[in-house]
Amino acid sequence: MSLWPIMRKDWLSSLTGAVAMSNLLWIELFDAALRDLPRQRRGLYLFEGQAWERAFIHAWRKYGHGQLIGVAHSTVRFWDLRYFTDVRTVRSPDPHRLPQPDLLALNGKAAIDAFLQTDYSREAIAECEAVRYSYLNDLESPPVSAQRHDEPVKVLILGDVAMASTIKLLRLLEAATDRMPARPVFAVKPHPNCMVDARHYPSLRLAVLTNALGDILNDFDIAYSSSSTSAALDAYLAGLPVVVMLGWDGVEPEPTARAAGGPLRSDSRGAGRGIGSEARWVAGRTRSGRILLPRSRVAALEAIARARPERRA
Repeated sequence: MSLWPIMRKDWLSSLTGAVAMSNLLWIELFDAALRDLPRQRRGLYLFEGQAWERAFIHAWRKYGHGQLIGVAHSTVRFWDLRYFTDVRTVRSPDPHRLPQPDLLALNGKAAIDAFLQTDYSREAIAECEAVRYSYLNDLESPPVSAQRHDEPVKVLILGDVAMASTIKLLRLLEAATDRMPARPVFAVKPHPNCMVDARHYPSLRLAVLTNALGDILNDFDIAYSSSSTSAALDAYLAGLPVVVMLGWDGVEPEPTARAAGGPLRSDSRGAGRGIGSEARWVAGRTRSGRILLPRSRVAALEAIARARPERRA
């Protein structure tokens, strides 16, 4: 089977279109910046497998800088091939191979296992602290008070970096509201690169929030996210039930989203039932049901699973 119909648009854009122009700019800009920079003994950059990273690494090597560490600051999706390079390229002695960092700093067992399963060298991996999530250690629970049954449930919508996914997330919710036993209050925390205009979704009466996630998690009862956002992990570790929208392309959900244990929904009926069932569970609990991320990160997920109350089927 030929893959050309699938790859044709990306291939042409990468060689002759806007992506090609963007990559040429990255090459020239990083070349100029690292040429004029005094020699650096060590460098760190955010590792996501983006095109600019290759240009940066190439210029870093060209001008004789020191050790270079790629830092995976968030979760690593095993199906996201941008993170992974063929082991023959990684281990190649060819001086003109695909630019690679000297070391990868990975923030958990799942990420390390994903790389080791692709035959990545263990010596090229450093296990590090998940600094992005350290704020959860200090997240304060709100005052303990029983939630009134007539009080609307507050749903935090976690936006995606991809506009198509965010639109799908909100349109699905619009279609699902009539299937919910009671109307919740909705607010969306968009990805900084994919802002949301609430006027496009009038039936949701959305509040658009740009605060740091850690500043608003305690204000909500349920989180609703796409299947690819790592923000689902923040919500889960803060003690919120998480409802996940399955990708319309059938892609396996982000591992942390699946680990959150919330209902996985792909249509409006399922989304309505999912949020409705979580809302009934929230209405019967007290705020003391929220817990903090333990100081021991290794046992965090196990501790949360034990501490959270049983949900209704």
